[in-house]
Amino acid sequence: MPGLVVALLLLCSASALHAEFIVSYTDAAGVGFYDATYGAARRDAFEWAASQWNLWLGGTDPVPIRISAGWASLGAGILGGSNSAQYVWRDFPGAEVAHTWYGDSLADYLHGSDLGGGAWDMLLVFNTDFSSWNYDYTLADGAFPGLYDFASVSMHEICHGMGLWTSIGEDGAWGYGTPTYPTIYDRLLEYENGADLVATNPAPDVTKNPGGGGEADNGIFWSGSQGTAANDGARIAIYAPATWAEGSSLSHLDHTAHPDLLMNYSIGTNNERRQIDYLTSGMLRDLGWEGDSANVPEPCTLVLVFPGVAALILRRRSGAIHRAQRAGRPRAR
Repeated sequence: MPGLVVALLLLCSASALHAEFIVSYTDAAGVGFYDATYGAARRDAFEWAASQWNLWLGGTDPVPIRISAGWASLGAGILGGSNSAQYVWRDFPGAEVAHTWYGDSLADYLHGSDLGGGAWDMLLVFNTDFSSWNYDYTLADGAFPGLYDFASVSMHEICHGMGLWTSIGEDGAWGYGTPTYPTIYDRLLEYENGADLVATNPAPDVTKNPGGGGEADNGIFWSGSQGTAANDGARIAIYAPATWAEGSSLSHLDHTAHPDLLMNYSIGTNNERRQIDYLTSGMLRDLGWEGDSANVPEPCTLVLVFPGVAALILRRRSGAIHRAQRAGRPRAR
């Protein structure tokens, strides 16, 4: 796939260890994370967000998961974005499913050491053209009107980098390489009737639009056992709108069935989502992570308000997997 380096690694076996997120900043002096006015607050909020994932993972003898973060001009309305994988890997020692692609961070974790030779595993970029941020991660939900919560956005993007993303496109085609294989996330998506989305390529219907090739109700769900258990035995509904939303469809929780959670496709101003909820935890465990959300202290409140939205868009850019968050005018749920 152009722009996405695909690697097949065959190395000596190693046991999986706990991971630790290591953050490096790419900005020059006086810019972005080193801005004279906001730089310190930005670094504090971002590192707090990364620390919540470190707490979730827990343990000792960590495998390094490297995050490269910086600020750049991204244009109007875009809050930030993340390349979640510099490489994808398959059939490496530690891979739990054969003939399946894993992103950098998850592959490193399962293998028990860094497969990428010290290269970054996630690249996050935030927009210098956008200034409506709340950097204070101690503020409760509803305490920063007109602002988007930077720590919540950072936690969301890091989670995508841990493997919550699909290779499936609007035409239903999925996978990378020749022969083509799906990602581990792809393998855990199914239709209302229980049929796998990767049973055929392309998948017959990637929306909830009746008549699109699937069942009368074409809802798409998470089939993993850990996510299902976290949802009291019911499958987790995946965001699959009737009109395909490039970058958002299939890579987020359905916000109608599961509102106000970290991995919904949108976030509003004056809204914090700094809790690693049980549905997200279950999905990550289905992918192969062994974290426990009980390790994460509650930052402020579980009562979340959703006054407006900013769409979380996952884009493809030069073949790489790109995630962006867009700001939009508030609208009613």
